[in-house]
Amino acid sequence: MKQAELMQAIEPILDRSEEGAQGFIFALARVCNEKAEHIEINWQDKSHAKLWNALAAKLDKIADKTTI
Repeated sequence: MKQAELMQAIEPILDRSEEGAQGFIFALARVCNEKAEHIEINWQDKSHAKLWNALAAKLDKIADKTTI
């Protein structure tokens, strides 16, 4: 999916979110955590899973600072 298509898909989700951008970012962080778990369990790739978990942690920090 190209960047423009991704942006078009995301905007309606943000518009429907009761928690706004903060809720969306928290949800994205949870998806990253689940992806990390899936990679570690199914592919036994701990280093790749660690990267996804690190991204989730960064997103959590961003969401904590987001009020929109």
